Formats: sequence, structure tokens, C-alpha cells
Amino acid sequence: MHLHDEAAMAGRCGDDPLLATRLARPADPPGLVANLDRELLFPPARGRLHCNQPCAAMPRLHAASNASLDCRLTPWDERVFGVPCAEITGLDGHDDETQILALLQQFDTWARENGVRFAYARVAPEAAAKRAFHRAGFYFAEASYRVGHRHIQGSAVFDRLIRRGPVLEPAVVADHAALQQILADDFEHGRIHEDPWVTREQAALRYRNWLHDLIEQGHELLCYRLKGEVIGLHVQRADEGRVDLVLTGVKRSHALLGASLWAEVLRLNRLRGVREAHTLISAANIPILNLYRRLDFQFDALLVGFHKRYE
Repeated sequence: MHLHDEAAMAGRCGDDPLLATRLARPADPPGLVANLDRELLFPPARGRLHCNQPCAAMPRLHAASNASLDCRLTPWDERVFGVPCAEITGLDGHDDETQILALLQQFDTWARENGVRFAYARVAPEAAAKRAFHRAGFYFAEASYRVGHRHIQGSAVFDRLIRRGPVLEPAVVADHAALQQILADDFEHGRIHEDPWVTREQAALRYRNWLHDLIEQGHELLCYRLKGEVIGLHVQRADEGRVDLVLTGVKRSHALLGASLWAEVLRLNRLRGVREAHTLISAANIPILNLYRRLDFQFDALLVGFHKRYE
């Protein structure tokens, strides 16, 4: 499965004019983003180590030479773990281990003042950053790749992978419980799933909550249906010719249809005039890494995830 991790339409939308009209409509206006893994992936500012796109309400901590760190509390994870949680969303330490360590020490002070018990960050795998995070008491939890396809309109590879049988269509409220169950049962990669100190039950609850939050935020939700049964899902958000693929996956029992689902999603976006697609995938999810290569995505960056638990 793909979390952002993690294979179309039997009657393809091109074969059914009514369905094509339903699916090819513009995406709903985007809602507020308070995204759990910050899976809406925009390139980091030049010179930043990258965690995730900072948000205006976040505190910014400073060290010497204008080095800075952005962070925020994550109440969506507090719902899962029952304690305050926080995320480092931006880090600019000028590749200087001493400055990064000073920023992380300031973050520790801020975290303790806010009662934080669990914190996490994703950064570029630069030696100075890795040393500083380890010295600051963070542990390595996961790694992920930022991938992108910038020639959706000129690609025909999607069409060759689409299989007849399943149908990709907008999800309705009655589908939500089945989609949450797929997330809970069959998704096993991502920032929280791969943390060795997080239970399977906690990770599953986080994904259930995440789907609800994404719907509330106005993301587009599609379901993948075979003979009336919901066997997969896709969540995305589009903006000005670009689409962020947030969550995609099928039931483990229908894994052979995975490539077809991804291909149908990309074909749908091509029909809508989308020029490029981006997502973040777990470096541990080998089948999905191979699938994105098969779909002609480029691997743009590697990010390493560090977590910390406070007593």
C-alpha cells in the first residue's frame, strides 16, 4: 500500500461519457491544510534542509547567522497518542552542525514548555543534520522519497496498465467506513507506521483519523470498486495544473490491481489537463518504488525522518 504511500476502471472513463463527465470535473476548491504527514508536497525553499512547507502560524526559532527552525503542535496526533505532539516543519541550519544543534536545543525548550511528549521531523540526509539530530536525542524512524512526474500530458504509459473490471469513481459518504477499514488493515508504511515504538493499533487509528480530516479539508476522494465492493481508494489535491497524490492503495487481497489503479488515477488527471503530479513514498515500500519507476516518475529527493520521545 502507498501512503501517499502506496494497482482501473473497467469501463474506463473514456468509454463511458457520463462517468467521464463525473470524473473529469475540476477538483473541489482546496480546504485548509492541517495535514498529518504534511503530504502536500511543495519544493522546499532554496537552501533549506527541508522538513515540510512551513505555515504562517508556526513559531520560528533562531540561531546565529540567521539559521532558523519552524515547528508546530500537531493536535491530530494528540488524538491518537493522548499526549501533546509536535513537528519540526522547516530547518535552515546552513549545513552547520553546531547551529542545527542549537536550534534543536531551542526546540526542546519550546517543546517542554508546551508539554510535548512526541516530536518528529523530516530532513535532507546531510551529515551535519544527521549528527545534530542524534546528538539532540532524536532517533531515526523512517526514510521517504519525494517523486514527481512533470509530463503527464505527454505520457501514454498509463493507458497500457489499465485493466477492465474495477471502476474508479467519486466516493460517497456510505463508502467512508470501508475506505477507513482499508487504511487500517492494509496500509503499513509511512512516518508513524515505521516508528518502532508505535503500535499497529495507534498507526491504524491515525490513518482512520487522517481520512476523515482530508475529507473535511476538501481533498478529492475517489474509490475503486469491483463488482460493487470497495477495494481501494485515492485522495488527491489539485492546484493550477499540478496534483498532489496524497493517499492511494488497494486491499491486500486485490494487490494485483494496484498498478491499474495508479494508472487510472494518472489518466484521469491527464484528461483534466493536469501537467504534473507529485507525492512522497516510503523508501521501505519496494513494490511502490518500482511502480512509480514503471510509471515514469522521477526521484527528486530523499528525506530522513527523526523522532523523539520526551519523558
